[in-house]
Amino acid sequence: ALGDIYHGEEFARATLPLCFIWLLQATAYWGLTLFLPGFLVESGLNPNFTLFLMVLCELPGTAVIAYMLKKMSMSVCLRIFQGCACLACLWCTLSSYFNAPVVVAVASCAIYFFLIPCWCIIYVLTPAVYPPLYRGSASGLLSAIAGLTGLVSPFLSAAISESSEGRQWLYMAVWTVVVGVNFL
Repeated sequence: ALGDIYHGEEFARATLPLCFIWLLQATAYWGLTLFLPGFLVESGLNPNFTLFLMVLCELPGTAVIAYMLKKMSMSVCLRIFQGCACLACLWCTLSSYFNAPVVVAVASCAIYFFLIPCWCIIYVLTPAVYPPLYRGSASGLLSAIAGLTGLVSPFLSAAISESSEGRQWLYMAVWTVVVGVNFL
């Protein structure tokens, strides 16, 4: 059944873009999350309190996306939230560059407000694209692709974090690009 998700025009058109969405979403999530405490410390913030606020921001973000999904299609909601996550990453990058810790904290909260609910959409959208016979295989394949980034992201994040020492904005700039590519 795994090979069947690539056969047929409608499946082939859906599978490749979904592969990229899952891959880039997971890369951005793990890349932003793994070394975020170090980034926050370098930005002059208390990482524990800021991370607590960021996690709290996931909840209203998820509530907003649940409401929006009743009014718009999943793909439109995903594009809106990915675009807003990219803008929040850019805002955080610029705030870090100009050494504005409070704004970095607010922008970091905005990143989580928009980025985490994208997972909700992806998890609901993926099975909806395929007929019931192929849903499990497609979801499993795409989840495995997202899992691959868990092998790469820690090393990539560490390399970026080490090379951007003293220039904490550079760390956020790299992940802004990843989130931006996912938006495209």
